[in-house]
Amino acid sequence: MLPAPSPSIGRGDVVLQPNYFTSSIYVKALRDDLSMLILKYYEVYSHDVSMKPFSLFKTVWLSMGWNWLHFKVFDNRSRHKFLEVTLRLFLGEEYYDVCRDLTKVLVERTVKTEAPFTRVVSLFAVYTFFYTQVKDPIPSLYSVANIPISYGKSLQTNSNKHLKNCLDHYQSLMKMADSLTSQQVIALQPHVRHVLSRLRKDCVFIILPKSDLGPMNPRDLPREVHTEDGFMPSDLAQKRKGRPSKGDKGKKARLALDKLDELLSKPEGSMNDFSILADYQLKKTVLLESGIPAEFLQEINHTVFSLLKETTSPDGEADGLQRIERAMAEGGILGLLK
Repeated sequence: MLPAPSPSIGRGDVVLQPNYFTSSIYVKALRDDLSMLILKYYEVYSHDVSMKPFSLFKTVWLSMGWNWLHFKVFDNRSRHKFLEVTLRLFLGEEYYDVCRDLTKVLVERTVKTEAPFTRVVSLFAVYTFFYTQVKDPIPSLYSVANIPISYGKSLQTNSNKHLKNCLDHYQSLMKMADSLTSQQVIALQPHVRHVLSRLRKDCVFIILPKSDLGPMNPRDLPREVHTEDGFMPSDLAQKRKGRPSKGDKGKKARLALDKLDELLSKPEGSMNDFSILADYQLKKTVLLESGIPAEFLQEINHTVFSLLKETTSPDGEADGLQRIERAMAEGGILGLLK
């Protein structure tokens, strides 16, 4: 006779799946947090010169609670992907697009035009997060022993002379200390050399083929794009043939209404606006102090002006173009927002 059915003794544990850490939910949030870490360290570093740069970074790291990130997940399978993606984002995987899109050169963490200060903070984050992994707790937690990174020459492009012969990620990383020559970041140079020498001595990096071959897994981050209420982004949604159905019209109307409510409920001059302005001013400052040739900035000024001129209708307002022309005459378009 079969035993009577009974509930199981142990309950199942809720575990974050590995694809959560490659999705836009985690990737976007970590990128935003890393930007705030860089901004916070820049503010403290600019005012406090008594502490050593790396000791100051550890103070900021602990004050913002980054040390608790190690306890994000405990399942081995999910933890492996969590550590892998986190270290990859700290290194700045956007570098792999340095020779593909000229418009990304000024805004992403690339090698040639990335602000040296931002690259140093990212390196400090990689070093701190990797060497503070919890390896001997009870029960034990999974940890990684190496960090994948690409090596070799990336594709060259003839679209701009400043983007030729782009070094891949590992080569550029090892030469970071030599790029710290400005007065603002010269004090960081010995600390960067020590961190890089420690990483080389411990054989932390696993060398992968050049980045043009897409050696990382996943190839791009985020791999899964999270959307609310089943809406697909415009660049991912496939346009159906024929007239839209009533359901599609309702979804579009509801999405437009939600966006309108969000804009109306947002107070003018909110803290988010000030943080965006501060982030822009920080990136502009370190960009101008990174030693970019004046000819390159002048070429970008003319490129931006010509693109705006092409997209402006003949009967449209010319105030924007006139303002850019005045800014170019006074020193460049980076002076539009002080």
